[in-house]
Amino acid sequence: MQTVIDVDANDGADSLPYARRYPRIDFIAVEPTAELAKQLQAESQALRNYTVIQCAIGRTDSEGLLHVRRSSVHNSLEPIDTSSVGRTAVPLETFDILDRIAVSIRTLESLCGELGIDRIDVLHVDAQGADMDVLISAGRFLETVRAGVVEVASGWKLYANSVGRREFIRFLVRKGFQVVRIEANDPNNYEQNVFFNRARNRYLGVARTFVVLMRADLSHGFRRARARVRLRTRLRRGVSRLGGRSPRAPTR
Repeated sequence: MQTVIDVDANDGADSLPYARRYPRIDFIAVEPTAELAKQLQAESQALRNYTVIQCAIGRTDSEGLLHVRRSSVHNSLEPIDTSSVGRTAVPLETFDILDRIAVSIRTLESLCGELGIDRIDVLHVDAQGADMDVLISAGRFLETVRAGVVEVASGWKLYANSVGRREFIRFLVRKGFQVVRIEANDPNNYEQNVFFNRARNRYLGVARTFVVLMRADLSHGFRRARARVRLRTRLRRGVSRLGGRSPRAPTR
């Protein structure tokens, strides 16, 4: 039976619908926030192929404090990088800490061993800055992963332990993966989702990864240029409606 692991599953939006659709695939949802884990257990009660584990994933088996924030999607073990977040359009109060809760931290390797899992077919990671820790914690099971998606920092380090996209991609390539798609995770492209699978040929995998990376960079640059054009257009229209004149470049 194939196994899908969803690390930091939150409300289950990335795993519950697929568990209902594919009853012959085992889904493991790992969520450190107690309330969210209970919610997932209640919503998946009728599913025999969906298991909820309430813990965080890290590089060692230990205990830690989970920062429970105003928005649950930002709950994290690590603090935010306030200087970096302050330069984004995301209000700092979005990351306000409502509580700090002790949680169990497990490595993905030890958790799979305890659950009797012999391989991970698909790995989905959205661990709020700890995504690299999750991949490393998989240990020998990382070699069994066929495909996955991981959230990476894209120019902005929202969390203190965030790892940038290029470092992630170098790690994935070293482990025998190739990147097949990169998508913005938010409207401002502060974080990106990197989709990867096992490369059949190392050199072709590196080449494909390079092409995907170049396309993502070009697409992001094009979107930023379009956004600047739209902003200038809105400013001109706003000035016109107020009865003024839009600024123009001086003519000779």
